[in-house]
Amino acid sequence: MTDAVKEIRALAEKGLAAPDGAVAVRKDGICYISVAGADLKNLNETDLIVVQDDSDVSPDVMPKEYFLYLALFERFPHINVLFRTATESVLTASIVGRKIRPMLDDMAQIVGVSVRCADEDVFGDARKIVNATSAMKDRTALMIRNQGAVCAGPTFDDAEVSAVVFEKACKTVIETSFLGGGHYINPIECWLMHKVYQLKYSKQAKK
Repeated sequence: MTDAVKEIRALAEKGLAAPDGAVAVRKDGICYISVAGADLKNLNETDLIVVQDDSDVSPDVMPKEYFLYLALFERFPHINVLFRTATESVLTASIVGRKIRPMLDDMAQIVGVSVRCADEDVFGDARKIVNATSAMKDRTALMIRNQGAVCAGPTFDDAEVSAVVFEKACKTVIETSFLGGGHYINPIECWLMHKVYQLKYSKQAKK
């Protein structure tokens, strides 16, 4: 897990992983999640919870994202990396708490047709966790009210790109709102762009 630790540290150094958030990685069917209160910039392998079928994890070390991350891993086999981001514009958008739709092509392609917002207390509510996993279908980000967004991807690079693109998308929506609003991309066009990007990416990944 040395490489994963380095990747998590890099996310924190770049300011993408929320300092009070957790990062989760799935490798060879085993999930690793950073412990509650971990210093992500100086993370060590001992700061990772190893989650297997028979794991007995102490509540004292569980980050609040623990059960949401496990639910997302279970529902979406292609997701191997999850982390919460709270960059400036993403955090602002999560405070407003409204669904974010794409004004920019890269959000439609990479993140999806929209990013929905889950309640702030989603982490501790089983029903809301189920709803949150559904809200993330065909998307690579999910906002959490007042807490930024959870970003996902098959690799660290993919999850990082999702976070960077979503920050830019939120910044665009926020800034254009001061000018009376901008033009959102048609949802059908968004869906087509997202599917084309996924197909193109999957072909490139197989080469």
